[in-house]
Order: sequence, then C-alpha cells, then structure tokens
Amino acid sequence: MRLFAQKCKAISIVGDPDQGIYGWRSANAGNLKQMRVDYNNVLVVNLEENYRSSTWILKLSLAIIEQDSMRFAKTLLSTKSWGSQPVLRTLMDVHVEARWIAREIKRVMGLTGRMMEEKDIAILVRTASLTRPIESGLASAGLRYRMVLDLRSQS
Repeated sequence: MRLFAQKCKAISIVGDPDQGIYGWRSANAGNLKQMRVDYNNVLVVNLEENYRSSTWILKLSLAIIEQDSMRFAKTLLSTKSWGSQPVLRTLMDVHVEARWIAREIKRVMGLTGRMMEEKDIAILVRTASLTRPIESGLASAGLRYRMVLDLRSQS
C-alpha cells in the first residue's frame, strides 16, 4: 500500500478490523494499526449500521469481540428488531448435542404447526468432524436432511 500511495501520499483502504477471523484469507487487523503509523493523517470512517443481523446477535457478538483489549472501538447498530434472544447450551458431548438439535428442530416445527419444515432449517458446523453425529441424531429422530459441503475444504 505504501508503494501505491508513494507519489500522492494518499490512499483509501476499506476493511473491517473485526473480521480478523478471516486470517486464512490474509485478513489482518494489524494492517490498520500499521497504516496509522505510516500515515499521520488517517481518517477512519466506521460503518456501524448492520443490515443483516438482529440487535440480539450484534449485542452478543460485541460482548465477545470487545474482550480484545487491542480492538479498535466501534459500536454496531442493527436496522432490524431485537429478534429472538440466542441461547447458549453446553452439552456433555457431540452425541447429546446431536439429539438436542433434533429435538429442537422437532419442537420448532411443532410450534409453527409445521409451517417451518426441515428444509427451512440450516445447521452450520465449524468442522466436518461434527457432521456424522448430527446426521445420526437427525436420522434417529426421523428428520430429513441434506448435506451441503464447502468445496474449498475438499482440496
């Protein structure tokens, strides 16, 4: 970036320091810190309005990421309502978790009078090793499911 800005001493960079979870894509919140060292008149514009997530999701997300004392301070404001309050469940093992997921799906389907069906629900997992117990739990509960894999993880 320094080479690009060398002649005019000006450059614009867009990014989100809270997106450091994308380190595997070379995201690095340290880049903004270094930019402030390299350029003495950096103007930082925080885009704080979030159009995607409910207020509860943003509130809980901020509670987690604000634990990083090195984080650039910013707030997040949802354009959506509060939504449903997320619930944290700590379960004994992946098999208990899988049975709990299946029961929750059945419960939600029942509460909606089956207006919500299996096809309306997604289960996101961080690692493929969790899918087998979840598949077993869904199958044991008689729930239909379809696996969608991230093809990038297949290489």
